[in-house]
Amino acid sequence: MVRAVKVVPLAEDSGMPAPRSFGGGSTGSGKRGGLMGKVPSLVFDLEDLGGDGSQHPAEQPLDEASVAEVAQKLTALLEPWSEPEYMLLLHVRFAREDAAKRGTALAVPDLADTLRRLGYAVKIRTALGGGSGGACLRSLRHSFLTVSVAGPTGAATYVVDPRFRDQFEIAHTTPRYSRILAAVGPEMVGSQDRLNKVVEILCAEMARAFSESGTPLPPWRQFAAMLSKWQPRRSEEVDVTAALNNGAGLLLPPMPVGGGQSTALPHRRNNTWAG
Repeated sequence: MVRAVKVVPLAEDSGMPAPRSFGGGSTGSGKRGGLMGKVPSLVFDLEDLGGDGSQHPAEQPLDEASVAEVAQKLTALLEPWSEPEYMLLLHVRFAREDAAKRGTALAVPDLADTLRRLGYAVKIRTALGGGSGGACLRSLRHSFLTVSVAGPTGAATYVVDPRFRDQFEIAHTTPRYSRILAAVGPEMVGSQDRLNKVVEILCAEMARAFSESGTPLPPWRQFAAMLSKWQPRRSEEVDVTAALNNGAGLLLPPMPVGGGQSTALPHRRNNTWAG
């Protein structure tokens, strides 16, 4: 079955073309964004202190079956579990395509405004991080979105992070870790519970990569520290929908002449929610 989906353009004078692919691992331009624009160089500098390269153990043969199993688990957790969630992911990727065409990365505030204009209830949540002593290395600062979507069984809230994969880039990668991380798309759109499971899997693989490269695992790369980015003890929240619309309702951008573009939206592979 094929669903016709009307796409609301992100610019008044032009329509938004459909993304070329919905496979994870690339931006709309087909290139991954510059790493140093997302992860402070200090983090990599500190991770580099773990060894001088001469102490690294010999590289182990890649266990293809194990890599495929982990990648399959990640794919099952990251793919949309409902039609409203699929539509939200679709719009996030359209926004990424639009930003790439303008030569910019998709920032959290820009994505928040785009989704608001498309009719979503959006909040920007910032994990404040910090703490006394070594606690500051285990409670990290990060910004992401929470988006409420109406569905057939009621409203659902999703975590949306346009730079999710970037948080797991490391200086001393391994062939196994690179392959597994490649199974993760640039963005995260999903429930908090599924995000927690994805973070747990990636952190276990990250710890394995550090061990195989002979580098001690820094405290900020441990599971609890990484999870604090999306499940913080202290956070600030801005209701973008209420702040920008001032309670006057959602402001959708003008539709072009002819009612806008239409793109074919295939149903989910396992057909759990296709009509």
